[in-house]
Amino acid sequence: MPRRFPPLAGLQAFLAVARTSSFSQASEILHISQSSISRQILQLENHFRSTLFLRHTRRVVLTDAGERLLPYVEQLIALLLQAIRPSRRSHRS
Repeated sequence: MPRRFPPLAGLQAFLAVARTSSFSQASEILHISQSSISRQILQLENHFRSTLFLRHTRRVVLTDAGERLLPYVEQLIALLLQAIRPSRRSHRS
């Protein structure tokens, strides 16, 4: 039986938090509340059954599992953005 695909919003939140080491900065980048970021990360952690971040008072740090996941999420998001660019250009014409 195939596994469900991880939630895309969670992957976007994961990437923003990983790049900024901050839930609040990630929420500013994605224009959603910090509590939404937290929920999305929790959903992703539940999906992968693994803690992705160590939460500290003023910052978060990727766990080993988060470090392993990061390059794949970066590549996936980059590919998705690349895939939609041509359709946006053709839509404008």
